[in-house]
Amino acid sequence: MLALHIADRAIDQFEQEKLGQRPAAFADALNDPRLAPVHELMRTRNTASILIAPLFVRDEIIGTVGIDSHTAREFTDDDLAVVERAALAI
Repeated sequence: MLALHIADRAIDQFEQEKLGQRPAAFADALNDPRLAPVHELMRTRNTASILIAPLFVRDEIIGTVGIDSHTAREFTDDDLAVVERAALAI
């Protein structure tokens, strides 16, 4: 099962600082040290894996969009391309 989330402001700031301006994939979201500040949120959402992409307005990051998987999975380059296109369309 996949779920789409547009992150709240606290998560946005963390993700922007950690991830930069490109989409990122995390196969093991609950154990990846880069996501440590949001592990509790991931547990609450039952997130096993996640794709995260920045949302831009005029070259400025204004937030992020994440696509969660409730089962562990390795994301492909095609998956990253889809989340990037989705972020651009929002």
